[in-house]
Amino acid sequence: MQGGTTSSNNPSVQGTQPITFEITSVTPANSAITINAQGRLTVGTTSAAGTFKVSVRASNSAGTPIFTDAFTFVVRAPITFNANIQPLLQSKCSPCHTGGGQSNWNVYNTSKNSIDAILNRVQRTQGSTGFMPQNGQPLTQTEIALLQQWKTEGLKEQ
Repeated sequence: MQGGTTSSNNPSVQGTQPITFEITSVTPANSAITINAQGRLTVGTTSAAGTFKVSVRASNSAGTPIFTDAFTFVVRAPITFNANIQPLLQSKCSPCHTGGGQSNWNVYNTSKNSIDAILNRVQRTQGSTGFMPQNGQPLTQTEIALLQQWKTEGLKEQ
């Protein structure tokens, strides 16, 4: 998960109803991870970044087993222009796209407003009309995915 809320599926539990669920531990501690009455785990937007192992107790008339480290949540910091996108655009695009005007990709609003055009150009076949970076190495799939994820997450500045 990166920069948003996520949750697990409801668990499939055998036995009699009612079944109650509770988190027995989260390692390292993370109060943004919660469980509801149906056993669905949720990681809230206030979660710190990191990898968290969650142990859960499910109780009903048949017993009270504890499922140690049954779930692992990997929470990443949100992708932002300042931390992730500007350094990428500066290294790949700044040799040509600097100074004033509408193609200065070092400026947040310019990049944010042009993300569709940027994605279009960097995903073209090298050597084709409009391919970017025109005189440089193509962006890697990881770098393109970073731009796409930034867009998906709402084009955050910081």
